[in-house]
Amino acid sequence: MRLTLMRHGHSPSASEAGVLTDFERPLSDLGADDVRRVARHLADKGWKPAIILHSPLKRAVQTAREAANILKPAQGAQVFEPLSNEMGPEELKVGLLARAHGTAELLAVGRVNGGANA
Repeated sequence: MRLTLMRHGHSPSASEAGVLTDFERPLSDLGADDVRRVARHLADKGWKPAIILHSPLKRAVQTAREAANILKPAQGAQVFEPLSNEMGPEELKVGLLARAHGTAELLAVGRVNGGANA
């Protein structure tokens, strides 16, 4: 199993985006462009995830959608709640591997509890 973690693309602050909560912050145009650039790089290297799992945060959903448009995962992009910073890295890894059991490649978009810049 190849597991790749992707952080969401650039997102403005809640006040800059005109939203009330961190959960609602969208990708910026720059963030969407960066996600597409990274996804194209992965595709050019022959990387094709079977599934993209992402946190429910708006910017992670948008990041997963942009990546899926390029990488075309067979199982699409799906919400995986623990990616919203609910678990530590080791516990999250076990959960991701269990959720994507039987797939060769998995892309996960979200936050990892305890990260330097989670």
